[in-house]
Amino acid sequence: SGDIVFDETNPYGMDKCVNSWDGKIALMCRKSPNGEFAPFALKAFNAASGGAEAVFVINSDSRLPLNRIGGGTLLSDLRIALNACSCGFPPIPVMLLPQEEGEKLRKVCGSGMGSTTAHAEMDVLADSYPRRTLRVRLCQTCALMFSGIGILYGIIQCFQVEVGAEFLAAEDAAIRRNIPCACIDVDLNLFWSRLGSAVVPHPCNIIKSLWSWLGFPRVCFQFLFPPRGNVDVLGSMV
Repeated sequence: SGDIVFDETNPYGMDKCVNSWDGKIALMCRKSPNGEFAPFALKAFNAASGGAEAVFVINSDSRLPLNRIGGGTLLSDLRIALNACSCGFPPIPVMLLPQEEGEKLRKVCGSGMGSTTAHAEMDVLADSYPRRTLRVRLCQTCALMFSGIGILYGIIQCFQVEVGAEFLAAEDAAIRRNIPCACIDVDLNLFWSRLGSAVVPHPCNIIKSLWSWLGFPRVCFQFLFPPRGNVDVLGSMV
């Protein structure tokens, strides 16, 4: 909780260590005036360095985005880390406000720097949404680059296919029909935990690996000499 402050000299929250934010909630506009790099996380880091308790961001559109705010590419996370000198999450919460409500709150705060007539209280609830720090993303990306999954996604991106757009389209359709949307995909944190449990050399995995190698000659023989009625893959390729 705290008083809400909108700094007219720093409306987009691009400057660090603003004294008017100390112990208060920083209100700022989304994006940047001239197209500079200004994601939500960087705004939060800047506000936290000035002593802010939270950040309210005025959306540039009347409609809020369907997906969660703050998600970006690995390159953008690296740029945020270089600017904020931190590989973790911002230490304060960020809330995106609709444009109309945000502009009303901006007028209430007044036009003078540091003047405030608004107060807000907010509770940060527990959230099970899987999040990944930059350190985790770097480790997972390196692992993907040297796996078949990374090669597959690289080929998909060469054809300019937007990976994951089907989930946003499903959520948009569910909102229009007022029905809940359940995601059937697996998050990367769960994916890597499953992969890690499969490659750890405990007795069960060792037995499965040994059984697979023992069956390798049989699979090769069936590939070279397929049973009657099966597709001759090798012959078809030749």
